[in-house]
Amino acid sequence: MWPSSAQDTNISFEMSYPLAIGNNTFESLYEGLLDMGFKYRFYSKREGELALGLHSGYYHCNNKPEFNSPDFEVYAFTIEPKLYVQWHPKDFAWFRPYAGIGYTWIKFDSAGSLGNQDVSKEFLWDQGISSVAAFAFYINKRLYVHAAYHYFYLTDTQMMGNAYTAHVQSLKFGVGMHF
Repeated sequence: MWPSSAQDTNISFEMSYPLAIGNNTFESLYEGLLDMGFKYRFYSKREGELALGLHSGYYHCNNKPEFNSPDFEVYAFTIEPKLYVQWHPKDFAWFRPYAGIGYTWIKFDSAGSLGNQDVSKEFLWDQGISSVAAFAFYINKRLYVHAAYHYFYLTDTQMMGNAYTAHVQSLKFGVGMHF
């Protein structure tokens, strides 16, 4: 195909569909809506590259019957800065596995009422270390599709309250483009 240096730009933009997974509270309550982000490649050699990235995801809490409140809604918004390392396999110019480590902040915004209490202005933050393992398939020099597994370990668990909720996982499927 093309050599590893074909992507001659340092910035890429990605859009993905996030899917909450795992046997935890986040997976059972939240549905992914959108994830967007960018990466800035600051070091590149034929064998691989290093990049800094910033992603943010948007999730909606499914209104479960146990809430017993038809107008109650919660949205979760993530902020995910990470350091990425990407490998360039010699014989597969179109395939790029990568991994990353960083930190994640999640803001939970409430709207409506829960029981007799108005929760329209309430929000909570949670945070923790995060990691990603992923791969990208390049369609051409600039356009690629990707799949990623994200794991966050939340240290506060303010929103959901116990160790069962501290391990948040998601899969993200999307497209990216180098600019």
